[in-house]
Amino acid sequence: MLLAEKYAEALEAKFNNPESKNQKQFPNLFTYTFFVEKGQKFDRIVSSSVSSVGGHTSVHAFVERSTGALIKPATYKAPAKLKSGWATKFNLLTEFDKTVEVADVYGGYLYQ
Repeated sequence: MLLAEKYAEALEAKFNNPESKNQKQFPNLFTYTFFVEKGQKFDRIVSSSVSSVGGHTSVHAFVERSTGALIKPATYKAPAKLKSGWATKFNLLTEFDKTVEVADVYGGYLYQ
């Protein structure tokens, strides 16, 4: 199993948990699905939400396969880049549990 797939499963379990903040605040309003689209260098984690009023799909993050770096998206097809390199704040190889703990549905935790 790819690191990105493991992370997508952890996010889905966190945000669909009846005890989560989102589910307590808005019970049965949203159901979240996270899936991975594999690329050559990066795996794209896509989030999809379904509710009684419609749905939404967006890129949650990119995972660099070689390093495990979790990178915020710039567009649907590309990760964000800074002058010093990729816009990364967490590494899934070394900080997997911490990253899942601080994660939010919208990816705000990826911004520096």
